[in-house]
Amino acid sequence: MPSAAGIIIATGAMTIANDALTGDKPLSEAADNIQWKVVPATLVAAGIFYALEQANSGLAKGLAWLALFTAFVGGDTLGRPELTGGKKTTPLGTLMEVFGYSYEYKSGVFQPGTKFIEQGVPYQAR
Repeated sequence: MPSAAGIIIATGAMTIANDALTGDKPLSEAADNIQWKVVPATLVAAGIFYALEQANSGLAKGLAWLALFTAFVGGDTLGRPELTGGKKTTPLGTLMEVFGYSYEYKSGVFQPGTKFIEQGVPYQAR
């Protein structure tokens, strides 16, 4: 079973990878899309979770898994970035787009998005 600090580091890595893929700049300039403040925040959180794990392993691992799940799923607006002040989609939203299961908000109704595979166009970050 992974340690709580390892789970937190995986959460930060997933966040950074998602920023690189879904940024405003092309993938060739992915480093410009990343919010670099996530790196020190992840390291501090991993240290805190390591200390918490020494006191109560079950609590630390449970909270770490909750953080990973929340970072993966939480806050996804199904293609409506205006609900989050223009923020990018979550990793779940990115995966949905890659595999063609995205939804778009048109005329007050959620509609299935276009499948990249059907159009013959490879996935391109926004």
